[in-house]
This record gives sequence, C-alpha cells and structure tokens, in this order.
Amino acid sequence: MWIESSNSNLLQSWFYGQSKSESDGFETINLAISDSEEDIALVMVLKKKIPLFGSIIRINRGPIFLRDDLSLVTKCKVIEEIILKLNSNAFLIQIAPEIEDCSEIVSKLKLLGFSRLNNTPWSSGKLDLLLDEEDLLMSLNGKWRNCYRKGIKMGVTVTNVSESPNELKMLLNHYKNLQTKKDFTGLTDDLITSIVRQKSPLWRVNIFKAEDQEKNFLGYVVTVDHGDTSIYLIGITTNEGRKLQANYVMLWEGIINAKRYGSSKFDIGGLTSETPKGVAHFKKGLKSEIYSLVGEWRRFYLLNIFKFLK
Repeated sequence: MWIESSNSNLLQSWFYGQSKSESDGFETINLAISDSEEDIALVMVLKKKIPLFGSIIRINRGPIFLRDDLSLVTKCKVIEEIILKLNSNAFLIQIAPEIEDCSEIVSKLKLLGFSRLNNTPWSSGKLDLLLDEEDLLMSLNGKWRNCYRKGIKMGVTVTNVSESPNELKMLLNHYKNLQTKKDFTGLTDDLITSIVRQKSPLWRVNIFKAEDQEKNFLGYVVTVDHGDTSIYLIGITTNEGRKLQANYVMLWEGIINAKRYGSSKFDIGGLTSETPKGVAHFKKGLKSEIYSLVGEWRRFYLLNIFKFLK
C-alpha cells in the first residue's frame, strides 16, 4: 500500500514510527481506510499512555491518500473516521493532516471539535526527479547552479559515508554543536541514530560528507529515501565549507542519489516563514514546487479523563 501512494512523507512511514517507538517510547498504530472495499488511505498513529488520564494520540502529516483523484469531501470523511476509531481511550488527539490549507478542511476540523494551534504550518517544496539530470540541473536558479559548479572547480568532493559508525558519531557531534550555536531543538541523538539504523528497500538513509582537496572536513548532508520520495533532513556546513560552496555540492549529490535510487520526488525539507534567512535563500534557489499544509489541530476529550479517574 505504501508503494502505491504517490504522496508519501517521512513522518508517516513505518520506519519513522519504529524510530519514534525506540527513541521516545511511543506505541505505533497503523490503520488502512477503505471505501466500498477499495483501500484509499493509510495512517501511522503515535500513541503514548499517561497514567490516570488515558492516551495522547499524535498524527503528523497523515493520512496518506492512495489516490490522487479523491475529492476533498472524501478526504475529510477519512479524517473523521480515523478520529472516531481512536477517540475512545484518548484524552488528547493532535493531528496535522496531509492536506493543503483551505477553508473546507478548516471548517471540517472545527466541526469535529478541534482547535488550530498557533505554530507555523508545515510548508516545503518538491523537485521532479523524473526529469533527466541535465534538465533537472537547468531547472534550478542560475546562481544556485553557478555556486554548485564553483564548488566542483574548487575541489570539493562528496562521499556517501552512511555505513560508517564513526561518521555517524561525528555527525551527531556536529549536529549538537549546531543546535547549541543556532539555538534550535531539532532531532535528538537517539532519534537520528534509530532513523539511520532502520533498513528496508523502502527506507534508506544517506549521509554525505564533503571534504576539500586536502581531505579537510567541510560538512554533512543527510537525506532519507522513503517510498517514492526522498527528503533533505539535515545540513551542516563549516565556515570554510561555505566559502567553497560545499553545501551546494552536497545537496546536489543528495538529489542525484535519490533520482538514481528510483525516487520520483525530492522534498527540500521545509521552507516556512520561520526558516532562517540564509537557509531559505539556499532552498529557494532549487525552484521547487511549493506546498503548504493546513497546520496543527488539537482536541481534548475531558469525558475520557473522568472515565479513567473513576
């Protein structure tokens, strides 16, 4: 069913659920939704039991719809059925549907008793990897292409080091330093480690390392191939690496690697109003097709709390 979807995302994949279970103690629930015996959607749910209160239910960027021609009315009905399936033992359900922002889905979620959170909705962009490599490169912003070519001329080399435990340790150290320097939460060491350890033909984590001609470290880029899509997950570049345009060389290697692996889309990994200015400029140069989702919604089920307290 996952293979049949042309709209897969990292957070709804089976293997991400396994990683969250291992790193953060969530229980995962995988549901299929059908209409007239035809499978039309699937969803991966994260669940955590809280003593005396019941369970917290989290659905992030789900459900995944298996058909592109489903009406918005049908998609809203799918969400309603999922909520009905899950709400009996939950005191809180939080959902960020994989549906672009529109008045119809907003009205539906409000009718279901949900309130929109104030955090910035997910927005990103996707590149079409079905183009041949030259057309794909030419589809990018001219300055982006020039920075990539400059990096190549200046001797930046990129290697896939995904199978090296030592490189994973180095990646985690550099990422932790970046979190401290830029003051953001990001991913935990345990979650990154678990994500890297998941192995399947439908899931592959790539760690790309950039070096200069003297083999000095310049940065890392991490991408994840999941289903028909690959996503840019982590980018780390040293000051010297930025001077040598290593971030451009690494990301292009990640894009082409995804294409050669068989992915049909490459997600640039988030582009919102909160994206730092330099990162936003870098990602905008990819000239991807932008999409924006309806955001995070939450509902408390107070009667369920009273039921558990009894």
